[in-house]
Amino acid sequence: MGEYDQLRRQAEEKIPARINITEAITPEEAQRIIHELQVHQIELELQNEDMRKTQRQMEESRARYADLYDFAPVGYLTLDRYGIIQEANLTAATQLGVERGRLINSPLHVYMDSQDRERWRSHCNQVFAEPGRQTFEVRLRSKDGGQFDAWLESIAGKDILGHQLLRTAITDITARKQAEEELKNHRDDLERRTAELVEANEQLKLEIEKRHQIEDALRESEQRYKKLIESVTTYIYRVMLQNGKAVAITHGPGCEAVTGYTAEEYSATPDLWYRMVYEADKEYVLAQIDKAVVGEVILPLEHRITHKNGQVIWVRNTIVPIYNQERQLVVYDGLIEEITDRKLAEEALRRNRIHLQMVFDGIPDPLLMVDQHMRLKLMNQAAEKYYVVSTPQDFQDNYCYECLTGSSVPCAGCDIPAAVLTGKSTIFERKGFKDPDRIEKVNIYYLGPEVGSEGNAVIRITDITEARLMERQMVQSEKLASIGVLVAGVAHEINNPNNFITLNIPILRAYLHQIIPFMDDYAEAHNDFAVLGMSYRDFREDIFELVDNLEYGSSRINATVSALSEFARERGTKEKSWVDLKLVLEKAISLCRGRLMKSVRNFSVNIPDELPPVLTNPLSLEQVLVNLLINAAQAADKYNSWIELNVSREELEPEQLIIAVSDNGCGMDAVTQQRIFDPFFTTKGPGVGTGLGLSISHRLMEELGGRLEVSSEVGLGSTFKVILYRENKLVPVIKET
Repeated sequence: MGEYDQLRRQAEEKIPARINITEAITPEEAQRIIHELQVHQIELELQNEDMRKTQRQMEESRARYADLYDFAPVGYLTLDRYGIIQEANLTAATQLGVERGRLINSPLHVYMDSQDRERWRSHCNQVFAEPGRQTFEVRLRSKDGGQFDAWLESIAGKDILGHQLLRTAITDITARKQAEEELKNHRDDLERRTAELVEANEQLKLEIEKRHQIEDALRESEQRYKKLIESVTTYIYRVMLQNGKAVAITHGPGCEAVTGYTAEEYSATPDLWYRMVYEADKEYVLAQIDKAVVGEVILPLEHRITHKNGQVIWVRNTIVPIYNQERQLVVYDGLIEEITDRKLAEEALRRNRIHLQMVFDGIPDPLLMVDQHMRLKLMNQAAEKYYVVSTPQDFQDNYCYECLTGSSVPCAGCDIPAAVLTGKSTIFERKGFKDPDRIEKVNIYYLGPEVGSEGNAVIRITDITEARLMERQMVQSEKLASIGVLVAGVAHEINNPNNFITLNIPILRAYLHQIIPFMDDYAEAHNDFAVLGMSYRDFREDIFELVDNLEYGSSRINATVSALSEFARERGTKEKSWVDLKLVLEKAISLCRGRLMKSVRNFSVNIPDELPPVLTNPLSLEQVLVNLLINAAQAADKYNSWIELNVSREELEPEQLIIAVSDNGCGMDAVTQQRIFDPFFTTKGPGVGTGLGLSISHRLMEELGGRLEVSSEVGLGSTFKVILYRENKLVPVIKET
């Protein structure tokens, strides 16, 4: 049965089973009806033919659409309201690395990172909420684990049943992103270099302002700046290779501004660029290309070329190689940047550094230039000698404590790093780095923010030990001058009443010599005769000893007043004589024994029996010993306090004699020990001391040709040593036989 018969049968089925004809049809009407039916039949046949032709065209168009859809350069997806894939072309399946059949009915967000899924849902909601096309950038994962940057363009639609659909196109933009990143890097590099040029221009303007008036300097600076900006040119070139040899070279339009040659001249002469390379730099250029051929890492190369005008200029040549699938170099792109100005600036900086080094070396004090991290930048010859450095160039850019002390950690107690970090110039004093007994002044000159490879601060170390000693002597001289007038009055006021004692002692002694014989006769007649609770014999000895002590005390007052007067005058030489040291010691002990017994529980004396005579001034030595014993008694602060006086001969120096006064009192710290010999310095309370005792004792020992030393610890006690030597020659002891 043909298509026509099938259509006829279907038409007859739709005709009612019976047609009632109410009137007879004439032959003419029947003929007309037949004609109309035949015409209508032909029209239907023509319509059917057109429909069949249209159907074939639609099928062909659908086939073409299917090919275009499946093999389009971008991926196409049709998703439902919930992001479930309903349709996908082959490109989308290839991008995601999944067979198209497996993509259907799977959610698209499974191919996204977890942090992008919420953004995807927001994108879908925005597409359905707002008319028009919406875009979305995301990283998609393929089934094999790879990722690529994708650009999604979505639009809302509906299927034949009216359900909402999401039609999305996926474009792989990985290459574009990489190109954008490279472009950004080039732009950042250009901005950085522009900033360097701007900074160089600012320095140039400062130099111009020193030579000309402000208006002329500004005008000339603007002109130079404009010329400088116009001269900053870079250009790109490309080299095509075949079998490792260049077959075509193209240069960008900026080549003429840099080299003087046009792009056409380079095209006409392929080896022109190589011939322009400075003869001494050709091997480096070839080595750079060889590295690109073998696939090694290529660093930018700075070399010289000869400009068309004959001038030698510096350029920076950066190569970006492109390899084929066999890892063969087929093309490399290059970026040429003129850096002549920078090279000249570096050379000027090198010369300035040499000049700065010469200036540094001309300063006699040690100088160090460091950055904010205490990395050493520069040092002068004085610093090399101070720190015993033989090769300072090896220490550049290393930490100062590594270079100068060999330590791997910063020096303990060093105040310099903290001072440098403050960003301000400062001065402080410290103990000597090499010799703790010396005093050093450290000047830190802040240079401002770090620029290039230069430092942040210059450190100058000056030995001020002698200066401090001179200052101390000046202070002492000023103090002595201030009491010079006072000394005369004090001496007069003390000497006047003491003269009464001195004059009356001989009279008293004469009276006693007159009375004693009568008392002797009485005591002889009365054996039990006692005076003031003591026997007459003891009384007789004690009364003459008291007179002797009064006479000696008066002489000591005169000696003290004399020492006080001499303290304010120029030093002189004390009159010396050969004395028995044991007698001097016993006399000093007898003068202060009462004070000692009241202050300490135990006082011990160790004096060798056979001490040689000493050439010294007995009164001055006695005054020193009395001061030391009284100070030791005043320092007692414990229940079981003690004082020891020991005399010994120095084994290493036989002609040296040491008198040591030791105690277990309060002791002194290091700061106090440095000042105890200063005039008027005292740690005692008001009314206890004047601060002159140790100062006078120290001066007396220097005048006697000896010295006074001290060692002390807080809470443990102190030891003062009186050392007699040099002029105080010890004479040998001659024993009687």
